[in-house]
Amino acid sequence: EERKRIARELHDDFSQRLTLMAIELRGLGQDDKCRNSFDPTKLGHLSSSLVALTTDIHHLSHTLHSSKLQYLGLTAALKDLCAQVASAHPISVELKTEARPQSLPDEIALCFYRVAQEAINNAAKHSGAARVDVALSFGNDKLQMRISDSGKGFDLGKLSVGLGLESMRERMRLINGEFLVSSKPGCGTELIAQVILGK
Repeated sequence: EERKRIARELHDDFSQRLTLMAIELRGLGQDDKCRNSFDPTKLGHLSSSLVALTTDIHHLSHTLHSSKLQYLGLTAALKDLCAQVASAHPISVELKTEARPQSLPDEIALCFYRVAQEAINNAAKHSGAARVDVALSFGNDKLQMRISDSGKGFDLGKLSVGLGLESMRERMRLINGEFLVSSKPGCGTELIAQVILGK
């Protein structure tokens, strides 16, 4: 609930106010009187910085709480997440869904979304891969999500805590789900999150 409140404040209040400031600043740069009083180059840099800040706050809002997850469901939220990560990093993130998505309990949808968020961002930052594939499947009362890349991988036996794997595993444990990791140096990484629905 607190994440929702903060996300809403960032999106509906701070982000909107910054956008208005950026519009006003852009207007100053086009005003003849102001151009004589201010360095137009500095005004341009300031305007660009403000737009970048607005974008960062917008992304932070979505990171804290996805309104798409709440109103449109897991598939739409994951699609949005993949697009966000792909726009922020030099990596392609592709989502495929198998079978028709069904209505999910809020805690399961949120858990899968947070696991995807952690895993996709880790892949974008650390794998060195050009592409991440996310596959979501519904069937036989089971929800499964596979996130894989063909990046540099890692040695599970020598992995130090830090990639958020324990956090993802703990999230899945709390909904009686399962979290599996497969990786080898030079062979990429595959993460599987799955849960029996109605369990």
